[in-house]
Amino acid sequence: MKKQLDQYLLMQGYQKIVSNLPEFTMYFRVETAFVNLLFLIDYRNELYITTDQYDEIKKKMKALFVEKGIREIHTLSLILTENCEKAEQLVKQDSFAWIINKTNRQLVIPVDKTEDYYGFRGQLQEFLKHLPEEIEELADEEIVFNKEKQVAGIKVKRKAMPWMTIALVTVNVIIYLLCALSGNVLYNIGVFDKIAILQNGEYYRIISSMFLHADVSHIFSNMLILFLAGELVERHRGHLWFAIYYFAAGIGGNLLYLYYEIMSDDYTASLGASGAVFGIVGAILALTILSKGKLESVTIGRVAFMIFYSGYSGLTSSYVNNVAHLGGVVTGFVVAIVVEIFRKITKREKRKKHEG
Repeated sequence: MKKQLDQYLLMQGYQKIVSNLPEFTMYFRVETAFVNLLFLIDYRNELYITTDQYDEIKKKMKALFVEKGIREIHTLSLILTENCEKAEQLVKQDSFAWIINKTNRQLVIPVDKTEDYYGFRGQLQEFLKHLPEEIEELADEEIVFNKEKQVAGIKVKRKAMPWMTIALVTVNVIIYLLCALSGNVLYNIGVFDKIAILQNGEYYRIISSMFLHADVSHIFSNMLILFLAGELVERHRGHLWFAIYYFAAGIGGNLLYLYYEIMSDDYTASLGASGAVFGIVGAILALTILSKGKLESVTIGRVAFMIFYSGYSGLTSSYVNNVAHLGGVVTGFVVAIVVEIFRKITKREKRKKHEG
């Protein structure tokens, strides 16, 4: 069970700290205003730890972040045990500690402990309910960082960075700088142009226009939302699916705009990554709905800010069309729903195969 919990927490975006005590493992995740620490303790029957030792180990682990100047640290301990009474004695002075009964795989919350922890109770109970089942292996290898910072032999590890999000932001910025240096050359050959697409067969413009921006405010607003939203989607669904959401939304938005121009007999050149960015926000909305509002690190305020800021940029920037925005958000939402259904079906088949 410990290995499965380890994989589950890493898949939820937590980063891992391994101590010199194999029974103690810490996971952390940097939230908007604080650091979230989870202590996973394999409290086997043959293991004996006093309450003072338990408190001291937690204090040393928290010191890693205090040394870095981080003061807002929230903690929760998860005690894996077959002896719940023994575990309750261990954490009797800790209000933020839950017990996982290894015998029946149930979450036990003593009467004097916190009832919930940022919505984590429901998520953990759902995870335990579906055990045993195969858990997908992590796609990313853990990498060691900050080796010189160690406390009692503690080594810090983390998952790979959201490199696809960073790469897309970097490419967009570089292309904008090239546009600024080359005048209208890249704009002339790359913007979304109905006549060039339909009459000249320059279909590449459906994609190339996604990497062109009109001015500094236009690219700044798009890249800000892309980084905030992209990091979330990439962390929860991986590099490949994030890239699929991004390009599918951008292409979907531009195709809807092409249809709109044909139907309305309109002709307006457009450019920008807004359709793709709106698609990522749409994907977050879909993932949040499917997770019943319990998607990690996603708050209503954060989603509302992304939607408002994206909409504001669409209304105030030049060469931006809201039809592409609508097409992007709908595409991102629909693709995310389809992908999640596919993932659930695949997991269900794997579980049936494993149980059979």
